[in-house]
Amino acid sequence: MTVLDVRRKRIGLLTDLVFISPTADTKSLPLEGGAFSGYQANSKTFFVDPELYVRLLGRKRFSADVTGGARFWRLDNGITLLPGTLAKATVGQTQSWIDPVVGARFRLNMGKGWFTDLTGDAGGFGVGSQQTWQVYGGIGKTFKEREILRSAGLPLFGRRLQERWICLQHAHERGTCRFCDSLQISSILKNQFR
Repeated sequence: MTVLDVRRKRIGLLTDLVFISPTADTKSLPLEGGAFSGYQANSKTFFVDPELYVRLLGRKRFSADVTGGARFWRLDNGITLLPGTLAKATVGQTQSWIDPVVGARFRLNMGKGWFTDLTGDAGGFGVGSQQTWQVYGGIGKTFKEREILRSAGLPLFGRRLQERWICLQHAHERGTCRFCDSLQISSILKNQFR
């Protein structure tokens, strides 16, 4: 998971990239009376979410932004049935689409480099998926070395812990895919250019 936040005055670009690839270990459980000796399942979820934002309120202690952009999705799911009395068989499906999204973002600076933030957006609107939304927030700290980094012409860096909830409902020719997940607490390197 990667986040990039670039801003000049009141206009900025927030880009989010997520790749999740959980793969089940090969299961040796016989299926269908020994027709297959086991299976291996895999699922890959990828999305990138570039959004422009406008800073509506920018105080020293609090800021509020309105966001708008697109979320590119790619879901890839597959299962391999391992040979038993029947030969090995693999089936899978890949879907890709783009959803328009709009949202808001809030940040509270608590002092000594510490901050908390909350971001949310919604989209889809029947363009790519019927609906998609996400909410994430966290707590973080901007490194004290910012003056040294600034004088060297380097970007400011911060670290944060966050919890993220993301959902989508996507219809395709074989039915409707519903996906809701909570991406567990993770540490994100957030680049900020000021």
